[in-house]
Amino acid sequence: MAALVINVPSQTRKLFLMMDKSETDCKKLMEITSNFSNDPLMKAYHAASVMTSAQYAFWPFEKLKRFNEGKTLLESAVNEAPQNVEIRWIRYNVQKHSPAFLNYNNHLKDDKVILMRYVDEEGSKDLELNKLILQTL
Repeated sequence: MAALVINVPSQTRKLFLMMDKSETDCKKLMEITSNFSNDPLMKAYHAASVMTSAQYAFWPFEKLKRFNEGKTLLESAVNEAPQNVEIRWIRYNVQKHSPAFLNYNNHLKDDKVILMRYVDEEGSKDLELNKLILQTL
């Protein structure tokens, strides 16, 4: 079964890659993806920005609340479009960089297999995404 790839503005991907280094970029990504609840890919980007915003919160309860809210959204996006390789890449990135005590790493192996298969078989469909996946793996 072929992986689903949808055209996403490069700006969205760039903000995703910078949001853990810049609260401004995190907020910007959250803002531009907030009105796309019908689009699983944009929902996944939004979920990742909500999860990352936890690192900018002061109170531990607020940090956990944001992380869990984003986690629920991200899993929903994956369930809505399980063949979308970019959503799998987003989840892989989030899980790879999540603190171990949050215990959110249960899909790393499965997502890595999907990402590697995409690179091997279909990477030419979206060269930018292919490059990002290779940098992540």
